[in-house]
Amino acid sequence: MRYYRHKLENLLVVTKIVTVHYFEFETDFDSGGESHDFWEMVYVGRGEVECRAGETDLILHAGEAIFHAPDEYHRLIARAEKRPQVMVFSFECRSDAMRFFRGRHMPIPRGLQPSLSGIVEEARRTFDIPVSDPRTRKMPLLTSAALGGQQMIKNRLEMLLIELMRHASGAGKDARFLRNDEVAGSIAARILSVMEENLTSGLSVAKLCEGIAYSRSYIFRQFRIATGQTIGDCYNRMKIDYAKELLASPGMTASSVSELLHFDSANYFSKTFKRYTGVSPREWRARHLDR
Repeated sequence: MRYYRHKLENLLVVTKIVTVHYFEFETDFDSGGESHDFWEMVYVGRGEVECRAGETDLILHAGEAIFHAPDEYHRLIARAEKRPQVMVFSFECRSDAMRFFRGRHMPIPRGLQPSLSGIVEEARRTFDIPVSDPRTRKMPLLTSAALGGQQMIKNRLEMLLIELMRHASGAGKDARFLRNDEVAGSIAARILSVMEENLTSGLSVAKLCEGIAYSRSYIFRQFRIATGQTIGDCYNRMKIDYAKELLASPGMTASSVSELLHFDSANYFSKTFKRYTGVSPREWRARHLDR
């Protein structure tokens, strides 16, 4: 009998470890803003910290983590009387699956929290890591490093990331990673749904990104792939289509429709309406009220 050898597929591969940190921040700690060309995962084990991710400000509470994609501006500031305990893992991973973590802010399940400590402990047995020094840019290898320590860090981190993807998907062992075209369609459908539900609520880009749980640049790109149009153009078209219905109703004026749909001004609404329909809101209203 012949045996079949399965070539093992890798969902994601961590190619380089940059730093592994465990900090106990002073109450006045401020990391200062920075960006770099590799991934960074920040986990708060105790206390809470203020976090800036791109253009978004948020609070990281105990048991929560945030992922900073390559080149994303970020900053940490301690904000509790008790010194916060924070773990930071920075690494290179160019696998397509990492897009799952763009803009991701999530709680870490209790069952996975020991995995974080395991990475830190393995790093301490492998590298000379200064305690609570946020300025560390290089981890020298110990002369008596643990056997296979670097591979253990890599494997532990990859396993943690996959477990987090499984948990966030709600599908456990049956979770699968969507192909790029499937993701684009899925995200586009979610974006369209959010926009339809918020035609009269003044939906902002920040609120949209928060609802979809991906970064701005990523969802804009995926939406364009799936629909062939920009999010802004699609949202305006949806609002103008709704405006047509509203203007055909007695008691609704161009000014009231503009306010309801959260246009910056009645004049901007009028210009936008004419750009998409070829006529002004008043002309549209006059034509359709006569019917």
